[in-house]
Amino acid sequence: MTNTLRSSSAGAITRIILHNPSAGSSWRWRRRQHVLDALRALPGTMLVPTREGAVAAQTRELLTAETKSVFACGGDGTVSDVASGLAGTDIALGIIPIGTTNTLASEFGIPAHPICAMHALVASSTTRQLRTWTVGQHRLVLGVGVGWDARLMWRTPMAIKRRLGYFAFTPMGFALAATYEFPEIAVDGIGIDGERISAVGTSVLVSNCKRWAGPRAVFPNSDPARDLLEVFVLEPHSRMHLAAFWLNMMLPGGKPLALSGVRVLQLRRLTLTSAALGGVEAHINGDPVARTPLSIEPSGTVRVIVPARSSDPVADSSTRTV
Repeated sequence: MTNTLRSSSAGAITRIILHNPSAGSSWRWRRRQHVLDALRALPGTMLVPTREGAVAAQTRELLTAETKSVFACGGDGTVSDVASGLAGTDIALGIIPIGTTNTLASEFGIPAHPICAMHALVASSTTRQLRTWTVGQHRLVLGVGVGWDARLMWRTPMAIKRRLGYFAFTPMGFALAATYEFPEIAVDGIGIDGERISAVGTSVLVSNCKRWAGPRAVFPNSDPARDLLEVFVLEPHSRMHLAAFWLNMMLPGGKPLALSGVRVLQLRRLTLTSAALGGVEAHINGDPVARTPLSIEPSGTVRVIVPARSSDPVADSSTRTV
């Protein structure tokens, strides 16, 4: 089997589909195969499996003068990597959710079922802007976590995650909460009006979107189109507080900001540092790929295709066919 599968329809390739063969839970294999068969049949389409660890570069390599859109078929990690490859271009990004949490798809009002998402996006020429941010050699699209939840990402084996999906984190989460040593993490940033803002916490969440690890909107002031990040700083050195915060983050109806000891910042750029030996674990867009110190700066934008029915006030009705 070749790495690149072209549509049987004649003509220029205007739509590239990058799909992650290992995205999502193993029990969703049939759904993934179904949507890939449907995508392969679309006229003017090229279907390509992702290269692990090199998706952004692969995306850029595939672009031609005829490319109108690139669809990312996978989870938040795949979507973030494809968006990184498209940042600064005028080529639209489509999101087909087949991952574990599919947070970015939820953020842009894209149907959770991949076949429904495909039909909605192929029929749409409406796009919304997505601001991206550089974090060292990486690019923030969804968010950055530093501290307990990042350690959870680092310590949970990928094989278990692929088999159990989101539920893989539950047993490891309890174990890590019991042993977490609450390292101090310093946040230094520039606020909305250019003012210098500093804070110190034991876990830090930096979000580009309203949602975090799922469909629930927990960052009330986040907007992926703005040049502004919302930051939660957990200040207490308390296992009880840590457990209460994450239960409120993940359970329906939870109100994490109602807890004391949670400071909320809005920053245009920031650095995260710690005196902990070897730095503190961090994840970028859900991938455990970094440690402190981290510097986060605004970078290029991406046009994201959204369903035509979208009534979002920041929607940009594009006349370009995508």
